[in-house]
This record gives sequence, C-alpha cells and structure tokens, in this order.
Amino acid sequence: MLGVDHDAAVEIVETWEQLGVVDRQKEARSYRLHLRTHLDAEIEGCCPACGSHGKARKEVFFKSMRCKRCGTYGHYHIRYVDPR
Repeated sequence: MLGVDHDAAVEIVETWEQLGVVDRQKEARSYRLHLRTHLDAEIEGCCPACGSHGKARKEVFFKSMRCKRCGTYGHYHIRYVDPR
C-alpha cells in the first residue's frame, strides 16, 4: 500500500515518533498518526541543491523559497535533532 514493506514502515514511523514529528495512538489493530510540531520554534534547514544551511521559524521551511546561495527555488530540508 505505501510502497515499502511493513517492517521498514514501522521503523520509519518509530523514528519519527522519537524525533517528535508524530504521535501514534493505538486504533484497532493499527495506529493513527498525528503530526506534532511547534511552528514558531527556530530550527535549521538545508538547501537540497547546494547544502547551504539557514535558521528560521519552522513555519518558514514549509513554504517554497529561493536559496540565497545558489538560487534554486524549492523546499529546504528541515533538520531534526535526535532528542536522545
């Protein structure tokens, strides 16, 4: 259904949960996923084209923007820090 095997999908979701990206709630024989984030938190993002890093409120990185370094237009990758 998702294009990945079940064990790989569970591992991905468990990692997201550890990083604070999602909450899982048991529902029947599966889980319901809820996205969890603080849009006003300052985080680091990275241009996927040139690797340039920048800091801004998280909500900024959910919008397309032009990289100040290379000029590529698109979404920065959000850098999540492992809370462990």
